[in-house]
Amino acid sequence: MTDDVNDAPILRELFQDLGCATAGTGSGYFVIDVPVHVDYAPVKRQLDDYAYGGILDYAEPCLSTRHQY
Repeated sequence: MTDDVNDAPILRELFQDLGCATAGTGSGYFVIDVPVHVDYAPVKRQLDDYAYGGILDYAEPCLSTRHQY
């Protein structure tokens, strides 16, 4: 999380609604697990929108070949 306005648990819930598992640290950091059967395109769009809006920043350290574009 890069701002103090948005709440990490709420954002985690939004990603869970997209079919992803999430885990948080309570300090504004969280991880997202995108299962292989979940279409990564909507998740990526949401991540990009939040990053562009200054809400969060993210990294993609471990992408399966199915989730790479």
